[in-house]
Amino acid sequence: MDLIGPIIEIFKCVCPPLCKYVQYHRKLDDKMNDLKRELQGLNKKKQDIEVKLSRAKLEQGKKPSNEVNHWLGNVERIDNEVKSIEKEVNKRKYFARARLGKNVEEKIQEVEKYHHDGRSFTAENLVSDDPPTSGRMLPTTETLAGKKTEEIVEEIWVDLMGDKVSKIGVWGMGGIERLPATESKEGRAAMILGMLKAKGRFVLILDDMWEAFRLEEVGIPEPSEENGCKLVITTRFVGVCRSMECKEVRVQTLSKEEALNLFLDKVGNNILEIPTLNKEIINSVVEECAGLPLAIVTVAGCMRGVDEIHEWRNVLNELRGRLRSLNDVDTKVFGRLEFSYHRLKDEKLQQCFLYCALYPEDFPILKEELIDYWIAEGFIEEVEDVQAKNDRGHTILNRLVNCCLLERAEDGSFVKMHDLIRDMALRITSKSPLFMVKAGLRLLKFPGEQEWEENLERVSLMENGIEEIPSNMSPHCDILSTLLLQRNENLQRIPECFFAHMYGLKVLNLSFTNIEVLPSSVSDLTNLRSLLLGMCENLERVPSLAKLLALQYLDLEATWIEEVPEGMEMLENLSHLYLSSPPLKKFPTGILSEIIFWE
Repeated sequence: MDLIGPIIEIFKCVCPPLCKYVQYHRKLDDKMNDLKRELQGLNKKKQDIEVKLSRAKLEQGKKPSNEVNHWLGNVERIDNEVKSIEKEVNKRKYFARARLGKNVEEKIQEVEKYHHDGRSFTAENLVSDDPPTSGRMLPTTETLAGKKTEEIVEEIWVDLMGDKVSKIGVWGMGGIERLPATESKEGRAAMILGMLKAKGRFVLILDDMWEAFRLEEVGIPEPSEENGCKLVITTRFVGVCRSMECKEVRVQTLSKEEALNLFLDKVGNNILEIPTLNKEIINSVVEECAGLPLAIVTVAGCMRGVDEIHEWRNVLNELRGRLRSLNDVDTKVFGRLEFSYHRLKDEKLQQCFLYCALYPEDFPILKEELIDYWIAEGFIEEVEDVQAKNDRGHTILNRLVNCCLLERAEDGSFVKMHDLIRDMALRITSKSPLFMVKAGLRLLKFPGEQEWEENLERVSLMENGIEEIPSNMSPHCDILSTLLLQRNENLQRIPECFFAHMYGLKVLNLSFTNIEVLPSSVSDLTNLRSLLLGMCENLERVPSLAKLLALQYLDLEATWIEEVPEGMEMLENLSHLYLSSPPLKKFPTGILSEIIFWE
């Protein structure tokens, strides 16, 4: 009898760890899937924070706070560690399963912690101001390199350093003026006035002005010799310079020599060493660019790597033919830029480019998000594998960057579209394919039914302040394939009938809105491939998805649903699922069996 007590004590010590060991061993695969799902949510939060940081840097010149930098670094570390764990799991070593199961469980807890920390970041602690400086060199750009340009920059610099000129107006044809930008809106007048007064003397640069305005209306103190402040504006119209009472500085187009040097720099100087090409044909192509730096850069990007004389002749004929049909000067500028678009040849490549115009002006475009849109739209269908489609998307992005139709952002996760290139894309999409783009305009009112033309193919109303959609609105847009309504944070309700006549819809983004219920008309969108409802924190109900057999992307991250949508087990093409909801009670088994977790 005396032995029973010690034996029981031994069992008490041994059994719990042993049971835990068995649990780790048996549930490794399930736990690995849980870890991947949690990591998806964390990486989406990381992407969202990176978008906000890029915009803060672009619009306000602010940098990430130390706390955010530390968080981003840890998320990157976790991502790499999970990949290492997954490699070990895939080796299928029987006796390593328990150890790996323990590692996976610990990593899940760490991911959850950092996801929670990421949600706690606010506009106040996300960024910090750069330290004040007494002066900063204005960046120069390669597209303005040349003797004439150096003289203009020197003239502006002398005026900035001197006391006699307080306001400078730099004007010229579209595609010439390229200086730093500062945004100003009437609603921010008090903030701007306080900020500028606090700095004392300042140089303020307003880029791409289309009309004159009174400085005091938007909180800008009138520059004068007494206060030592300076204002520089850039514009296409000399009348704006005169109305703003600025000293006029006209930026001329590049000389023939400057234009040729810029072209050769972008196309590659080795082009002159190709025996089948002569300098005459190269000069002729450069001359058709009319000394416009942006046009020279884009055309040169198209011709990089082309060494066939026949193709150069064909390009010259195409360029001349396109310009002969155009009349006014601005149209000719766009004609030269459109040449690069038409040189893409491939229709799907052109569609990928035009899709970028759905984003607001100067908006940092997240590469992965853009590629997901392209895949959902069907632009990338020549490959079936998920990874292969993603790789193909990055290849297309590189092609557009190399053709100078997109620009690489400082953060390698993003690309940008030059405002003039975007204007050109919007000119094309004002006809066919037809787009309606009112993104980032701070709209409060939803576009009227008369604006929803039957042949609309894509609509972007993202980044606005739209509060409601009229209760009886049901646009007849049978061929509409993309509708982007994300980040209308005041939008609470969508009419039940709104989607009733959008049979062709493939991409629907309602993320970062305040909607509580998704209308039942969504259930009949049988062509829908991407349904994005992430960060709709008041969303409580999603209707049946049983008919949405084409659905590939479903984002329900940070919603408030209590149960998964009905019919999810029917979604045999679903490859990307993002799901997190605090009140979610249960997750039916079997739904995840065919889903590919994407990192």
